[in-house]
Amino acid sequence: MKGWSLFVVLLICAASCAETKVVVAPRSTMATSQLLKGFKESCPSVVVTSEESSADYVIEAEREKDTEWLKHYRMTLFDKQGKAVFSTDKHSPGAATKDVCKFLSHAK
Repeated sequence: MKGWSLFVVLLICAASCAETKVVVAPRSTMATSQLLKGFKESCPSVVVTSEESSADYVIEAEREKDTEWLKHYRMTLFDKQGKAVFSTDKHSPGAATKDVCKFLSHAK
């Protein structure tokens, strides 16, 4: 019976622990390091890659210029076909990253 329970745990993890790969769009104005920090905190199964061909999504992350009093952090996800599938606009990079993580967790 122990063998079966281990098998079930591994099967569940394989289904839910799969990595989602994203590549940062060249037109993004937000630092990749800031995105990486947010993904590590909110959804460690998301991996930032530099290889667009192996990515599941492209993320475009924009940060408003420093001249604005209330900053906006906008993130848009595109699928492999280039179709925009999710977008968020928040006042902190962490909140925007969490929104992206929620979408990616439901998209599996």
